[in-house]
Amino acid sequence: MWIPQAEREILAAIKAGYLVETATFDAKAALPAKGKSKELAKDVAAMANDGGTLLYGIGENEHGRPTVLKPFELVGAKERVDQIVRTSISEPPAIEVHEIQADDDPSLGYLVVAVPPSPRAPHMVTVGEENRYYGRSAIGNVRLTEGEVARLYERRGRWEVDRDALLKEAVGRTPMEAREGFAYLHLVA
Repeated sequence: MWIPQAEREILAAIKAGYLVETATFDAKAALPAKGKSKELAKDVAAMANDGGTLLYGIGENEHGRPTVLKPFELVGAKERVDQIVRTSISEPPAIEVHEIQADDDPSLGYLVVAVPPSPRAPHMVTVGEENRYYGRSAIGNVRLTEGEVARLYERRGRWEVDRDALLKEAVGRTPMEAREGFAYLHLVA
């Protein structure tokens, strides 16, 4: 869940030079240019394996650290990210997109794309006939090997739950005798 105070904390961390790009965090100066949507799709699909955050509007300083504020036009940016994810990744992972408005001009700002770990990973990038799976390393996106894709599919199977079987099991463990004319509510979390 997005907390508005996080906006101030993110900007303070940028200005102080505390941000470091990792396998779960990537800063970008701007959204990809029109026609280059594949890069954003790769970033989101790769992050969906284990979760992560993309922060747009932050450039790198002379040491390669994400410390340079580069606010950009926010109008339509959230919608563009959502559209790219929905049309360029098969099966589209869940994402949250949040705007942070610049103090001096609210039409400009930054975009935070939060990508939670997906129980449906891996997600295939399908834009431009790509049809590949991506993951993250400490330095960026990498193509997943056949073994890595198989591992993620195996994890998906472990995470999937047969809800009907769980409910049947819960009903079977009920400490009360079923009585005709009574209704029972069984909750399974």
